Amino acid sequence: MRQRNLSREKALEEYLIYRVRLREFLDMVQIARDIKGRKYEPRDFAGRGPDRFSDTVGHAFTGLFASLMDLHQAALNVFDVWLVLFPGKRDKIKKTWAKIEPLVGLIRDYRNVIVCHANKGLRLYVETVCKFQGKSKEVVTAMQEFGHLAAELRRDEPTALPTLRTEIDPILRAKFPDHSDEQIEGLKSYFLAHTKPLRRTGQRVVSHPKTTRNRSPRAK
Repeated sequence: MRQRNLSREKALEEYLIYRVRLREFLDMVQIARDIKGRKYEPRDFAGRGPDRFSDTVGHAFTGLFASLMDLHQAALNVFDVWLVLFPGKRDKIKKTWAKIEPLVGLIRDYRNVIVCHANKGLRLYVETVCKFQGKSKEVVTAMQEFGHLAAELRRDEPTALPTLRTEIDPILRAKFPDHSDEQIEGLKSYFLAHTKPLRRTGQRVVSHPKTTRNRSPRAK
């Protein structure tokens, strides 16, 4: 969290972006699950199989996970948004953030150095991978903690935000004054497209694909 005093209007605006990003995150998690479960076995041009692809997918959904709780002032941090839109779950939101916050810097660095920008500094690249792998179990737990809370709030959405589609109408019209009624409705459908609720608390929500051990870099 960045301790922002968001208005309800601003929180709703960011919530729309969160819903899209959550869908993308869940899509990548599902792909990882399917590969791990060998529902399909992709192979690259050299004939290397599913484990190779698991690494790539793992990079992708780790980057998406990081983007849900960014500390940069121009980026999304959904915990601030949740506090405004789900005040009845304030204590649980804060407790979950307290569990995840110690790992946010590590996850952000991995996203920045490895996933999104491929930093050209060889030593920094290797050291970042090693630090992340050294905390891989903790990162998986953080993803699961986030997933449990996201699932709960998603299930609460019809009750906590019963007029969501109506509330976002003036927000979209203010942001897109040149759009027709039909286009505004299209935007609503895009942002509010169904996101299947995550599994209930107590079940594994995500499992980060582990990098093949014999290919793990070692920093010296």
